[in-house]
Amino acid sequence: MTLPEPSSTSVSTASTGRGRSGGARLSTRRLRLLLLLSVGLAAAGTLIRLWPWLEERHLASLSVAQLEQRVVEHPDNARALVHYGEALLENGTPDRATAAFQRATTADPTQARAHVGLGRSLAASDRLQEAEAAFRRARSLDPGDAAAPFYLAQLYHSHGRPTLALAELETAARLQPRNANVWYTLGRVHGELYQQDRALEALEKAVRLDPDQGEYWRDLGKLYLEYARLADAERCLKQAVTLKPRDRLALLWLGQTYGRKPDTPESRRQAEEALRASLRAAPREGEIHLELGKLLLRSGRDREAEALLREAVRLDPSLEQGFFQLGQLLMRQGKQQEAERHLAVFQRLSTAKREVAHLEAQVREYPQDAALRLRLARLYRRYGNAGGAVDEYQAYLALRPADAQAARELERCRQSAPGSSRQDGPENHP
Repeated sequence: MTLPEPSSTSVSTASTGRGRSGGARLSTRRLRLLLLLSVGLAAAGTLIRLWPWLEERHLASLSVAQLEQRVVEHPDNARALVHYGEALLENGTPDRATAAFQRATTADPTQARAHVGLGRSLAASDRLQEAEAAFRRARSLDPGDAAAPFYLAQLYHSHGRPTLALAELETAARLQPRNANVWYTLGRVHGELYQQDRALEALEKAVRLDPDQGEYWRDLGKLYLEYARLADAERCLKQAVTLKPRDRLALLWLGQTYGRKPDTPESRRQAEEALRASLRAAPREGEIHLELGKLLLRSGRDREAEALLREAVRLDPSLEQGFFQLGQLLMRQGKQQEAERHLAVFQRLSTAKREVAHLEAQVREYPQDAALRLRLARLYRRYGNAGGAVDEYQAYLALRPADAQAARELERCRQSAPGSSRQDGPENHP
């Protein structure tokens, strides 16, 4: 039996069917390759975008020695240089930090953070005009970053220029409205400018934003104490002591708060307990001895009070109230000659206090008047306020940097008061 020839139609159909199947397999392979390629490209793009963040995280985890090794291996890596400079600054070596930040600004002149770091290290070395220029450069590079105006405000504030500090802090608060430390610093500056209502508003906001900072509660409590809102003052100062049990100022002001409540055995007991805790935290603070001595006088414990008052004026010869209280006590004891000596010192210090207060008011009104700054610095120095003198000499020299005589006077003041007279506060970072 002869098999029939396949028809042309069946051959054509079979051939066409085989062609479709091979094409489909080829298209699927291409789609898979394209899909893998697109996923790879997307992953690469994500990695490129995340790389700066990943590098920041890695650099932040390195020690000073590791960062030093990194900048030796990669001398033009601006990010590594910035982290290295910040680590050196935290370790208390501002001159080495300045060198690192200068290298960072050379490697990448557009990085605002490097200029902020440079400003901070220059400020720590009292190179005030250069620091101000660095902060202004950082602000011009990144107007939306709060760091430059915040640190510029700190520079102005620490050198007796609160009006200029206020303007910068208001800018920082606008840029970072939920930054508690900005509001805290703003509250302190408002307080120095006698803008008490605005200070209260700023400090209350700082506490709401970050309720775990003892300094915020402490300074808010002090402001309530000044307003005679004793219940609010007690609440805030007790919270400050809970967070920082050895904060001498919080304990001192808490003792003063109890001392201003209605005079009962319980309020006196609470006041004495707080003041003795403050004294244990800072046994060489004349003001604490004075406050405790005044409290014991009210309780009729004259012998203990006398010892505390004598120690107060020995530790701080500028405490006019110490001399007054001691003079009055000695007068009651019949020690007239000694009492009169102490009361004469009180009169002299009171006169000086009025003179200083008058000059301080003038400086607040005309903060750019270099002559007023120098007069106030010398007045502080004459009456034993070496810390205040240091601040005013620095403010003066920022305006008149070529005055060699004032620079020598500043160095002599620093030897007796290496720290600033500014009130204790938290580590200030925006």
